[in-house]
Formats: sequence, structure tokens, C-alpha cells
Amino acid sequence: MAIPRQPRILVIDDQPQIVALYSRALEQAGYKAQVAVTAEAALAVVRMTPPDAILVDLNMPYINGMGLLYRVRQAYPDMPMALITGAPIDDQTLNEVQALHAGLHFKPLSNTELVHVAEDLVGASHASLIERAC
Repeated sequence: MAIPRQPRILVIDDQPQIVALYSRALEQAGYKAQVAVTAEAALAVVRMTPPDAILVDLNMPYINGMGLLYRVRQAYPDMPMALITGAPIDDQTLNEVQALHAGLHFKPLSNTELVHVAEDLVGASHASLIERAC
């Protein structure tokens, strides 16, 4: 009998301590955390081993979280993604997040909240796979 694969969640934040906290919480909950501290590094990870879902910080240098969401959505239209931010967002950003079919969550996230976000995203990923199979 095959052992089921751990769902892979890609965590992107330019603050290494946040990446470490989130990845540790996700791994304790049974996920495989892939990590990146820049959008460029995250895009490389997505190309090499596409994750089951993506959690990305909004405010990052060079390519921000929205830029990353747009790039990933072009290549992977069904990829479950959530934007995480500690800053207030304007209506335009909210509309863009909704248009990209991404989740939006605000920092600080407790470990429990983070795991619930991951569960929702991975559940969406598996539902999408089932829809495509039918």
C-alpha cells in the first residue's frame, strides 16, 4: 500500500523569521513546506516542483505578492493561492485578489489560522483535480 504524499505548500515572505515560523507550523500539521524569501526564488520553485498551494506575502521588494500571483496564475490557472499581508489594502488590491481567485488573510496569523488557510487551499486543489478527472 502506497503512503500518501504530503501536500506541498510554498511559503513566500521576505522576512526569513516568518518563513521559518510558517513552515514549522505547516510541517507540524503534516504538510511539506517549500520556502522562498523572494518572488524570483518562488517562481523557480514553482517551475521545478509545482506545489499544491501557495501562501505569499504582499509587501516584498522587486516583485511583490500581487506580481507573483499574476505570474503563477498565467502558468497555473488552477493553483490555489492566498495573499497574506500585515498592511491595510485598498479596494483596487482587493478587486485584483478576487479576480485572481486568491484568498486574502491578514497578519499576524496564529498557527491554527495558518493551518486552516492551508487546509482550505489544499482542499481547493484536490477539488480541482477531481473536477478535471470527471
